[in-house]
Amino acid sequence: MRRRADYDRALALKPDLGGSYFRRGLIKTHLKRWGEAVTDYTNAIKFGFEDPDVYEHRGDANAVLGATDAAIADYSRAIAMDPQSARAHNNRGVAYARQGRYAEALADYNQAILYDAELARAYANRGLVYEKLKRTAEARADFEHALSINADEPNARAGMKRLGATASR
Repeated sequence: MRRRADYDRALALKPDLGGSYFRRGLIKTHLKRWGEAVTDYTNAIKFGFEDPDVYEHRGDANAVLGATDAAIADYSRAIAMDPQSARAHNNRGVAYARQGRYAEALADYNQAILYDAELARAYANRGLVYEKLKRTAEARADFEHALSINADEPNARAGMKRLGATASR
């Protein structure tokens, strides 16, 4: 990949370019090279590229690697820098849910929806937590709402199937 090679050359010449580490981390994320992406995002931060996107993307990579506590810390830092980031709230909610911390997950999904009412994923993820908590009517309502935004939202479709319901269109 030519772009990655360009960033490799730039970093070989000047290894303190935080932005270049971030962009190379994005490429490694795209290639699903999660551990290398975490390293690049960490170097981006180390060399002064302080941006909520760096923390969000590092959180995503940490989550894929199963480093849930690290992912939560990254999403929390992104939220501290950009309190209205629906994506960071949603993704931290997913990490909390994976740990069984459902109240915290619900709070984050509610914030994500507050900041982006069209984020189908947040409704679907909140529906998954409601389903875990046996709050079936709320789960169904969230799955249906997610599907009204994005008819292909996979978690909402699967949730509706598990509940034995079909989405109204």
